[in-house]
Amino acid sequence: MLLRSGKTYAVKTPGGPAAASKNNKRVCTSESGMLNTILLMCKRLLRSTYIWLRDFLYYTMLCGFLCTLLAMIASSVIIRGHQPSQSYYDTLGVSPLAAKSDIKAAYRKLSLQTHPDKLGSSTFDNPAYLHIREAYETLSAEDHVRCTYDLTNGIEGLWSSDDCIRARREFNAREEFRRLDELEKARQKNENEKKERQRRREERWRQQEERDQGAMLVSRSAAALKGFFANIHAPW
Repeated sequence: MLLRSGKTYAVKTPGGPAAASKNNKRVCTSESGMLNTILLMCKRLLRSTYIWLRDFLYYTMLCGFLCTLLAMIASSVIIRGHQPSQSYYDTLGVSPLAAKSDIKAAYRKLSLQTHPDKLGSSTFDNPAYLHIREAYETLSAEDHVRCTYDLTNGIEGLWSSDDCIRARREFNAREEFRRLDELEKARQKNENEKKERQRRREERWRQQEERDQGAMLVSRSAAALKGFFANIHAPW
């Protein structure tokens, strides 16, 4: 240790060399523990990074596979949607300008060929027959049904869009008139039934009153006869 006079002297450590060695061991142990802690943290960090990268790659590949699969499905649906489908007119073999009589004749001809009885089947689940029947029911229905089918499928038929709208309005008007007429008929029927029930009640009351009056008249007549014969046999 350096003094103010410039001289130095050695400072003795308490405990001597043994204490110094012990302190050195503690420092080494502390440094070794810190190093182990750092190594353990690095190991955990590397493991977490590895797991994250593994999961990231897995889900990335999975998402890529799903996207590819969805794209294939969507493309097949789009291609199928652009493929021209057979219309009801093609099914029956008639023109979009055909009259209802022609449609009915074509349906009868085809139904005889595909009818379950003709094919020796007891069920009506033949797809060809069901499709022909569906086509006939649509094309032979009200005008607004057929023109709506034509406009929806881009078929140039008997009606334009204005004609179709007018046909729909006329159909709605007829349906409303029919509904009101049915309501009026139902009201009239209910009213007539009420009147009939009232008439029958009054008729029963009248008949009961006539029976009561008849019974009363018979009772009075019997009493009068009884009194008459009693007077005849009475002593003078």
